[in-house]
Amino acid sequence: MNEQRFVELVDLCASHGVRVEWADLGPHRQGQYRRQLRLIELNPGLVLRQLVPVLAHEYAHFVYDDSCSTLARERRAWEHAARMLITPADYARAERLVGPHPNAIAAELDLTAVVVRAWRRQHRARELRANCA
Repeated sequence: MNEQRFVELVDLCASHGVRVEWADLGPHRQGQYRRQLRLIELNPGLVLRQLVPVLAHEYAHFVYDDSCSTLARERRAWEHAARMLITPADYARAERLVGPHPNAIAAELDLTAVVVRAWRRQHRARELRANCA
């Protein structure tokens, strides 16, 4: 499944003129979007389970035309990636199968806990807005 997701994300990037390349980003950086070059660089040390969310996250920086990284922009990019990768039905099914722990849900969805937490964050915010209306 992640192989197909990865190919689809690379194709989506290409359809918007954004190149995806491998680059040694050191031991702590997974990916980066270089706005002026319309280039997403991915660390070749990542496994597929990491690559898919990181690519979706970096694609979100392109969508929002982010020129630099801030905590708010990083949060927004992770939440955008989560919406791209996790449907409410997929999340509910995974939670039914493995319980509420983000790492267990992430393993079930073949994603990372950071994207599961981002999905929860934006989903909860949406629920709060709906309840206040």
